[in-house]
Amino acid sequence: MAEQTQEKCIVILDSGDEFLPSLVEWGAEILATHNNVGFVYPDYYEQFPDGSQEIVQTGEDIMKTVKVGMMHRADHLRRFNLYDPEMIFAEYDLLLRYLNAGLTGYHIPDPLFVYHRRRNSQTGDSARVKAGKEELKDKYGEDAQIREYHF
Repeated sequence: MAEQTQEKCIVILDSGDEFLPSLVEWGAEILATHNNVGFVYPDYYEQFPDGSQEIVQTGEDIMKTVKVGMMHRADHLRRFNLYDPEMIFAEYDLLLRYLNAGLTGYHIPDPLFVYHRRRNSQTGDSARVKAGKEELKDKYGEDAQIREYHF
């Protein structure tokens, strides 16, 4: 995908999740007007299997975000070799590589997508979440303070 695209920015949408209408417009505008910004991440709605929703305010803590809804410069994704499919939490691995290289993110303080939590997903399996955190710790030498995944 990113290795073949001619587009300047890419945003990921997972199956079942939803973009709100202004996500792409706002993210692309920020990347177009802020050359020092490497990626854009908004707040989001987290929807649970019972239909309840809460707003996740990521603020300045990029590790509260999820893969969905984050807009990347396509050339950065290529330069950093995309998401590593071998990593359980490939999104946090990519973010840590970005941050370690000095890239700066831009936070949009509005919820611009809906992240649907599913019990049968990777983040619904507490053992897999724990293994993903350990994998990040092994690779980066410290506990990656990623968001919690509880139902």
